[in-house]
Amino acid sequence: MDHCSDYLSVSAQLSEELSEPRPSMAINLPPMAVNVPPSSRFASIDMGTNSFKLLIVQADPSGKFLIIDRVKDRVLLGLNSSRFISKQSQLRSLQCLQNFKQVMESNDVPFQHTRCVATAAVREAENREEFSRMVYENLGFEVDVLSGEEEARLVYLGVLQFLPIFDKQVLTVDIGGGSTEFAIGKQGRVAFGTSLKLGHVKLTQKFASNGEIAEMREFMKLTIEESGLVEKVKDCGFDVAVGSSGTIKSIENAIFNGFGTNLVYNNEVLVKECKKEWGFSRGELEGLVGMLCDDGREGENVKRERFFKRRSQFIVAGAVLLEEIFKALGIEEMEVSKYALGEGIIAETLANVYNGYNLNANARWWSTVHLATRFNGKKRMKSATECARIANEIFEGLKNCDQHVDNQIKLPVPLNDNDLEYLQAACLLHNIGLFAGKKGYHKQSYSIIMNGGHLNGYDAEEVKLIALLTKHHRKKFPKYDHASFMEFSEEVRQKFRILCVIIRLSVILQQSQPVNFWKMECSHSQEGYRLAFTEVGDRSSLPATSQNVAEELGAELRQEQAYFKKVFQQELMIVVLHCIGEWVITLSELDELKSKNDETTESQCHKLLDLAADLQWRGEDSERKKKLQSLPYRVTRSALLGFRFDSRVVASFGMGLDQRIQELQSNADKTSLTICVHTFGDLTYVSPVVFLYLLKECYVHGTCKATKKFRALQHQVHHVLCNSPQPGPASFVIRCLVVLPILELYREGFSHLIISALCRFLKQAVIDTRDTLIAKCLATRLFIHIVRGVIDHDERIVVKILEVFDVRLTDIEEMICQLKPNSDHRFDAAKSFVEQYIFKLIESQSYMTAVSLLKHFSIRQSGESFLHQMMQNNQSRAAEKWATFMGRPMLCVLVQEYVDRNMLKNAYDTIKKNNLEKEFPDVYHKCKESSLKSLAEKACWDVAERKTYGDRQLLEYLVYLAMEAGYSEKVDELCGRYSLGGFLKAKVPEANLLQRRYLQLNELVVGDVVWVDEADGLCEATYHIENCKVVGIDCEWKPNYVKGSKPNRVSIMQIASDKMVFIVDLIKLYEDVPHVLDDCLSRILQSPRILKLGYNFQCDTKQLAHSYGELKCFKQYEMLLDIQNVFREPRGGLSGLAEKILGVALNKTRRNSDWEQRPLSQNQLEYAALDAAVLVHIFAHVRNHSHPSNVPEGHEKIEWKSHIVCQRDKPKKSKKESVNNKECEPAATHEHKQSS
Repeated sequence: MDHCSDYLSVSAQLSEELSEPRPSMAINLPPMAVNVPPSSRFASIDMGTNSFKLLIVQADPSGKFLIIDRVKDRVLLGLNSSRFISKQSQLRSLQCLQNFKQVMESNDVPFQHTRCVATAAVREAENREEFSRMVYENLGFEVDVLSGEEEARLVYLGVLQFLPIFDKQVLTVDIGGGSTEFAIGKQGRVAFGTSLKLGHVKLTQKFASNGEIAEMREFMKLTIEESGLVEKVKDCGFDVAVGSSGTIKSIENAIFNGFGTNLVYNNEVLVKECKKEWGFSRGELEGLVGMLCDDGREGENVKRERFFKRRSQFIVAGAVLLEEIFKALGIEEMEVSKYALGEGIIAETLANVYNGYNLNANARWWSTVHLATRFNGKKRMKSATECARIANEIFEGLKNCDQHVDNQIKLPVPLNDNDLEYLQAACLLHNIGLFAGKKGYHKQSYSIIMNGGHLNGYDAEEVKLIALLTKHHRKKFPKYDHASFMEFSEEVRQKFRILCVIIRLSVILQQSQPVNFWKMECSHSQEGYRLAFTEVGDRSSLPATSQNVAEELGAELRQEQAYFKKVFQQELMIVVLHCIGEWVITLSELDELKSKNDETTESQCHKLLDLAADLQWRGEDSERKKKLQSLPYRVTRSALLGFRFDSRVVASFGMGLDQRIQELQSNADKTSLTICVHTFGDLTYVSPVVFLYLLKECYVHGTCKATKKFRALQHQVHHVLCNSPQPGPASFVIRCLVVLPILELYREGFSHLIISALCRFLKQAVIDTRDTLIAKCLATRLFIHIVRGVIDHDERIVVKILEVFDVRLTDIEEMICQLKPNSDHRFDAAKSFVEQYIFKLIESQSYMTAVSLLKHFSIRQSGESFLHQMMQNNQSRAAEKWATFMGRPMLCVLVQEYVDRNMLKNAYDTIKKNNLEKEFPDVYHKCKESSLKSLAEKACWDVAERKTYGDRQLLEYLVYLAMEAGYSEKVDELCGRYSLGGFLKAKVPEANLLQRRYLQLNELVVGDVVWVDEADGLCEATYHIENCKVVGIDCEWKPNYVKGSKPNRVSIMQIASDKMVFIVDLIKLYEDVPHVLDDCLSRILQSPRILKLGYNFQCDTKQLAHSYGELKCFKQYEMLLDIQNVFREPRGGLSGLAEKILGVALNKTRRNSDWEQRPLSQNQLEYAALDAAVLVHIFAHVRNHSHPSNVPEGHEKIEWKSHIVCQRDKPKKSKKESVNNKECEPAATHEHKQSS
């Protein structure tokens, strides 16, 4: 009997049970450590092209982590084919990340333990920096935009956490929405990683939506061939291929369920073939692709929707892509990993936090869980999990006693974390032999572990130790000199006896179902070891007193106590304690408590009396009142409410209550979760307080996390409203809102929950008119009480109440008259009442709520001063909402305010949204000029020229910017192309005045600038450079602005000494004499005697390897010094550094010019030579200030020797440094030298 199909759901449920206490469990025992601090929780956020994923884990220094929560939201960031992330996508992203942040806070994840990464969609977006900055400013997440190679590496690390393939050469394939990542690695080290722009979302948009399967295949083949992936994979080789990501998992699931075979009839699976491992073959994949691409068969689309659900739109492109990858790389079998990028991020984070972190430990743990779930159903897995909890508590208790200072009696042998891992594995596997029958099942468990080869990652001795623990968890206790233990060392045999005693105790305690306890503690005294249990519930609900329970446990454990004494030479005592933190009280005793002077007791009594009054709101007959008077209430000091109901109280109300555990199937990861729910059979005599209390109990208990619980309870409340609450659904909801403040901590969340459920209900059902009028009246009264401070509610709830129940000024006027009938009221009393409340909101700077109320009640008295006040407090959203409500004149004031504050983007958006182009003709032009200036500062002149769209005024401004930057070639080019000679004559004097002074080549006392494009010249240059101790190196290549195309090859390399600069024509020399070029540059770049200087050298070396991968000279570097790492300048890049050191900045306007043209212009040659020569002069300053005697007063010593690296030990820059030093360049240029 194989339960492989339930592997994921049971494993995820196991992780939940092992990481968090559950009220329904007898004992709360974490799997890895007792009382794990919140700081051991970590989170990763994967901002993918198709969806965002949040992963929260509880980590252990040994290398294991358990998944606490996993949330997935379909954001579709890359759905738009534009190179920019749209505003709608940005808003969806912020909303999703805000939800993630709330989930993290509810799970106590420290913010510094969170890493947020973005992949292809953000990586390829031109506004990625703006998007990352927006996320950071709004939510505090620093977005780490991964390169394709880095993403592939992290996916490989994630796969290692799921599959025991640490010692194998592994090829990983991860198909995402915007790209596909490949990596080859072994033992945690990646030998090769790359990313191809082949994603199932992008391919679907381009091909599959029109059914162009053949064209899509050709595009895939061409992309794979041109990437050089096939050659790299052949060179490295691989033992096993592993696929990850949702697409490959969906394909595996479809193959497993027979989608690609003839096992499906009428959309139902006839036969399920149970597999031992996750994976599929090439033949199975081809069968699936054939079925998916056969659109002509009847019902094929319906069947596809059934299997793939939301992913059905993109599954064809993903499956075809995977088939082409199989063919190109020669893959015959592929294993599938549930873990991918998110788990890889967690693994790398933990490796940085914990010293000695074992990347293989988590895969060992999963191999144990995998084996347990194959042979055990959910019921036996639950028992095994509880057994592991108990064993963990006893183990930690004994270990703590052994480490206690005052404890004179030590354990026979010290215990460590590996011993705990063996014990936990044995607890999970001790009952797997039950699949063959109960008789001798412990022996069957031993045989499965020893002969199946299932526990991957453990050595032979560890496997045998675990197997023997499962074999001896029952029946006779093994002798010390048993033949099975002879190959073990003395220390291991001592440890085995200790672990054997623990597992035997744990199994018996787990099987003691009549005993219900929630806390367990192990301690030591002079009398021996002591196991203390604490009961749950009042004494009347237990089958026996505490003394009887202790005697019952002692009778069952007497034999095990004898074994315990034999091993530890100490007695074992069992003690059961009763919880004294609760007491039962009746309503008749409240008057006596009320007479006490204790303020806390009096407050609780008042709450209980108010509660009792609310409970009697439907009980009018005398018998029912008598029954209510005698009902017990349980008061607990630790409860947030100060009281809670006994379930018998609720049942006596004729409520038809049925409490159960409901399983929720998660579509994201197919994990089975639980939540406590109530079936409300009859709500006729149920008060809102009782209903809210039960709702709160449902929310508190269960293994689901906050977000899933909220959605499940929202669905539950919707069913409640359909079940005839009295006097009606709408009025029942408003009554719940009236009493909600007694829930304190849950007030705001439950208010949103109930109102949202009502809105959903109103869309589907017709509300009785009488119920609507009653609800509106009650909502009006509630609003008045909230404004007056009688009832405490959040401001946002106030707005929702007014909008949902449509409360107007006339309703407020009538209610004010009803509440004070004898008072004189003005005709505008309601308006004054609301305006006073709005004024208080404005004083507290709750502008959005104030604007919502003004708009709801159509109050237009506030003017421009209110708008200016909101803008001064940076409340632009509220100001825009207010201006839109007030009309066109106020919108014009808002636009002018934006312009005055230099918020041109907001002004431009407001103009376009409200058709205000005629009122503000200059703002549009000003926005365009600002965009051109930004592009000019980045030296993106070609892009800026296209952005003018031939507008003469904008072209003249672009020419003016080129003149100001001293870019004479671009000035002549634009003036000649667009006939701007007259403008040029008029603006030359003005531009000369504003032109900035830049560093010139002759100021550096550099001799000749030599152009090298022949073999002889290259040899002479090499001879000269080999006699130098320090040289500066830089590279230039032509930018590429075509989306989706490859970057251009490196065109020239500049090598400067203190006397000469050589400019090497790489393109020509590579075509004419590649062997000479390889030999000469190898002598320079791989020489340990020459110090090579660069700025952001890593980008240059990467581009050189990409352009000339066949040459050996670009595969290894020696003695590299990146000047950027020495100074870490936050702004200005190399130009800013030159200005700081030499007093004059560099002119970088030509860095994106055409470097492939031949011959290069004189200005280009001087620019290229200056970039390399200035590095040598900056280093001279560095070397002079590295000696303490030469450091000027007030300056620090400059340390540079520690930054010298080679390719094998290149330093990894931190995320903050990367953001500070990375230049804002076009997406496809890969330009490298300056920061923006």
